[in-house]
Amino acid sequence: MAVERYEAGLSEERLSISRLYARGVRLNSAADATNRSIEENELPRLPVQIEQNLSSTLELHRAYIMSREDGRDLAQGADAYKRLTQQTAAFKEAANQIVAAIEKTPNLFAEEVRKCISEAVEDIGKGPQPERSNQVAANSLSSLFSVILKGIKSDIGIGVISIIAGKAFETSVPGAAMIAGGEAVINTVWSFLAAHTEQLKVLAVASASDLNWLTSLCNLLDHIKSFTKK
Repeated sequence: MAVERYEAGLSEERLSISRLYARGVRLNSAADATNRSIEENELPRLPVQIEQNLSSTLELHRAYIMSREDGRDLAQGADAYKRLTQQTAAFKEAANQIVAAIEKTPNLFAEEVRKCISEAVEDIGKGPQPERSNQVAANSLSSLFSVILKGIKSDIGIGVISIIAGKAFETSVPGAAMIAGGEAVINTVWSFLAAHTEQLKVLAVASASDLNWLTSLCNLLDHIKSFTKK
């Protein structure tokens, strides 16, 4: 699956470095997990040609990412995710709760979104460079929530959204733009965000700066909830 997704990323008409980077991280994690299973005799060795092809693909991927300024920015940004075990655990727990809620809201989140976010969160703390897996999960969640806000910008104003989401409002990470549309989902969006404010707060604190903007969103949600109770 990781190989197929990476290959699909290469064949896209408009090659997205963020998507290619994320899929390369997942491919590297999958390769690492496979090698460990082989070493523990849980899996047979891969054919030599496949091993060589996989190794060459990962080497070419690293070279290409580092040849691009935006790719180098992503790779360097991963350093901020070298977190303590407790922080990674809290991040993963909150993210898993969000994934569970997403799975229960198919009228809001398209199948590809649910799959993409689930895979990214599943990889938190895994791989030879777990900080990069954490980074991909955080960026995917950040993009997901920013796209949700774009969908309801008419309700709270484009200026407010831009202030809250900042850079996240302008970026997109694998699959996150594929949100089920229509005005009918606006109430569902608000209900989803309001029901998971506490998880969003944990994500904001336990991850690096890519999710810091969620603190402002949570403050807005708390304000709205307190206002509606009056």
